[in-house]
Amino acid sequence: MLDMATATTMSNLCNPLQDETRPLPNTSAPIISQQQSQNLNFVQQVLEAYSYAVSTVTLDKDMESRLARFHLGDTSALERVQGSNSTSDLSRVMKVSEEQFRVFAAQVHSFKALSPGDQLRLLKLNAPTYAQYILARYLSAPDGAAQLHWLLGQDMPEILLTLSVSRTARATVMSGSGLFRPSTDLVAYDNLTAQVAHLGLAQGKTAMVAALLLFSQGDDNLGLDSAADVQKLYDCLLSELSDGFPDATLNKERLEKLVDLMVVVRQFHRENCPLEEEEKDSPQEVQNSRIVTMPKELEMPYTSEEEAWLKLQLANFEQAYQEVSFGEDLINEFIMFSYDVPLSRHFIPSEIAAFVERMRRVLAAHSEFSSLSDNDQTEVFQENAHKAAALCAIKAEAHDTGAEQLQFCLGAEDRRDHAERLSSPQVS
Repeated sequence: MLDMATATTMSNLCNPLQDETRPLPNTSAPIISQQQSQNLNFVQQVLEAYSYAVSTVTLDKDMESRLARFHLGDTSALERVQGSNSTSDLSRVMKVSEEQFRVFAAQVHSFKALSPGDQLRLLKLNAPTYAQYILARYLSAPDGAAQLHWLLGQDMPEILLTLSVSRTARATVMSGSGLFRPSTDLVAYDNLTAQVAHLGLAQGKTAMVAALLLFSQGDDNLGLDSAADVQKLYDCLLSELSDGFPDATLNKERLEKLVDLMVVVRQFHRENCPLEEEEKDSPQEVQNSRIVTMPKELEMPYTSEEEAWLKLQLANFEQAYQEVSFGEDLINEFIMFSYDVPLSRHFIPSEIAAFVERMRRVLAAHSEFSSLSDNDQTEVFQENAHKAAALCAIKAEAHDTGAEQLQFCLGAEDRRDHAERLSSPQVS
C-alpha cells in the first residue's frame, strides 16, 4: 500500500489547497485560482528537477566534440561498434539520457514517496523509454542544429548555431551503432520516429514528457506494490498538464497518444535491440507466481558541490586536529622508544588524552554540534570521543616506520618545535 507521504502528495496533486485561516483576496485585483497556483507550483518543481538533472548529467567533452564534427561533415568522427565488447557513441548517448532520467526522478517528491521497489521497477521500465524518446526526436529533427540540440541541450556550443550544421540521415547515424539487429525493419522505425515528432512537445517541454513517462506503467505487468496509486498519480499529472494551462500542445488527447506511442516504440526496441535480448537472460526471481527482473541499484552522481563540501570538511578537520600538540616530553619519549628505551607509565594515557582533545575540537568545529544543548554535547562527546581516539591510534599503528608514526601524531606547534630542533646547530 501507499505510505502516508505518498497519500499526502497525491492529495496535494488532485485537490485544491484548503486554508480557511487565510484572508479572502481582494476581488478587485486579478487573481488565479488556488488550483491554478497548485498546478504552477508542481510544474515549476518538475521543471527545476529536470533542469537539475540535465545540467548534472552531461556528455563528456570528447563525445560532444565528436558529435559536432560528425554533424559538420566528418562521418568517421563517431565511434562505432567494432567487436562484441565495444560500445558505440550512440549507445553512450542513450545511457546518459537514461541517467538523466534517473536523477530527474530522484528530485520529484511524488516519485520519492513511493516504495523503493516501485521506484526501481518504474525506472527500469521508463528510463530506457525516455532515452528512446530523445533518440526519436534527434533522428526526426528538421535540421542539424536541431538534432544536436536534442542531444547536447543547454551545453550546445553557441558557435555551432552560426555554422552550417548538416542534418544527418538515420541510416548514417545508425550505421555501426549496435542499437538494432541487422534484420531490423528500419523503415518501420522511421515511421515511428516521425509519429513521435508529430505528437511530441517542443524541446522546452521535455520535462513534461519525462514526468508523464515517470509514472507510466504502459501495458507491462510490473507487479507494483501500489499500482492503483501510481495510476492515480499519472492521471492527476495528466489532468494538471492538460487542464491547468492555456497551451494547445498540452491537451490530454495528444499527451495520451504520445505516451501510448512510446509504449509501441519501447516494444519495437525490445524486439529488435541486441541489448534487450541480453537483459532477458539476466538473473530473475519468481515472486507471487510472476517473473520479476532484478532491478539495478540507483546511483546519484558525485557533483562538484559535494567535492567542494568534502574538501572544506577535511580542511576543518585538519585545522582542529593540528591545534592540539603532544608536547616536548611525549615526543622525546616517542623518539627514545625507537632506541629501545621503555615508555613511562604516563605515555599512553597522555597520548589518548591528546587524541580525545583533538576529537573534541573537531566536534566543536561543526555548527550542528555547537547548536546542541550542553547535555546533548556532553552525551555525544562521551559516546564518541574515545572511539575516534582509538581510530587515530589504529591509524598510527598502521604506518610502516616510526618516522611516519611521529609525523601523524605531531600537532602544528610540535612540528615547529621539531623543525627548529633539527635546524639548530649541534653543540659538540
